[in-house]
Amino acid sequence: PGPAGPPGLLRPIALSAAALLTGPRAGRVRQCQDERGCGWLFIDESRAQNRRWCSMGDCGNRAKASRHRARLRARA
Repeated sequence: PGPAGPPGLLRPIALSAAALLTGPRAGRVRQCQDERGCGWLFIDESRAQNRRWCSMGDCGNRAKASRHRARLRARA
């Protein structure tokens, strides 16, 4: 355990992030491609390594619904 206070609380997070970004899974770190500018980072564990969104339930669903509405408008 480190010192109390904000620096002590952030130390394990910073060490974990550094280990992730310099470790074997560093090439799997992606940024969410949400059009709203989500910007969250995630580890792409998909088999094809082609995941686009941080969460299918949030950003992915919103992007797919938006494309669907655009296709419907294009047909009308």
